Amino acid sequence: MRWLLLFLVGCVPIEQVTDDDDDDATAIDDDDFTEPEGPATWGDAYALLRFRCGCHINDTEGGLTGFQDPDLAYANLVNVPSTEAPLDIVEPGDVERSYLIWKVRGLPYGVGGEGDRMPPTGLALRDWEIGLLEEWIELGALP
Repeated sequence: MRWLLLFLVGCVPIEQVTDDDDDDATAIDDDDFTEPEGPATWGDAYALLRFRCGCHINDTEGGLTGFQDPDLAYANLVNVPSTEAPLDIVEPGDVERSYLIWKVRGLPYGVGGEGDRMPPTGLALRDWEIGLLEEWIELGALP
């Protein structure tokens, strides 16, 4: 019965995302969260991570936390060694050396990592969402 409760609770998306240009929080749902136009930016990546990676807002599971604040989230991701694999979580300019990508692809064992696909419950990231993270990293993972 406990596993059923954990499955039902799982990691759910955050219902509020703050736009850097607007101090008001904007409620979004999966239909509202669509592929942005133009080159991927940290703002795009952060909005995606905050929306789809709700467990890491305050939880330190997997060594990540701080997704409630864009500066803290960035500092906890970029050029930071993974606790699960011999890679940085995000290696600017190098998608294949960025453990975050291996986790969202569901292939952490391919680089000596461990654990489940992220997010572990609910729907996997859509191809364009993974592509957005990859593009942001390829462009240097700039803040």
